Amino acid sequence: MVVPWNGFPLRKLLRKVALTSKAKYVEFLSVLRPEEMIGQRQQVLDWPYREGLRIDEAMHPLTFMATGMYGKTLPAQNGAPLRLVVPWKYGYKSIKAVTHIRLVEKQPIGSWQHKSPSAYDFLANVNPRISHPRWSQRRENRLGELKKRRTSMLNGYAEQVASLYPGIG
Repeated sequence: MVVPWNGFPLRKLLRKVALTSKAKYVEFLSVLRPEEMIGQRQQVLDWPYREGLRIDEAMHPLTFMATGMYGKTLPAQNGAPLRLVVPWKYGYKSIKAVTHIRLVEKQPIGSWQHKSPSAYDFLANVNPRISHPRWSQRRENRLGELKKRRTSMLNGYAEQVASLYPGIG
């Protein structure tokens, strides 16, 4: 989905803290309010929602924290007040309603990765050459289009981010 996000590069926030060589990953946690968010009452995932990025991914200029969309403040259903956006990855990496950001030494296990590691890997790069265990990812549906189209490597951002993943090209 193409969304005109408002926000700021995640690296701008990370540069305000003392990054050390110990920090290899950034871990994100979402809000936990099952009394308000009915989906959290179900045991589909362990809550709060959790995701992570490598430091180099987090510091990439295309990785950003969204605070709004379409020129307005980010609505609750789209992840207010703060949502991670990583445009070359599958949507489950773009955690909504971020409440905690931690610099960690060990690779964090994301919520979907924990639920089904064979279907949801840590990198979550859009790669049409790698099939999901239950379906092919070579073609995709785009909102507003009736026909499927070929899935673009790294969601169309290969030129900008492929260098982060040697051998992906």
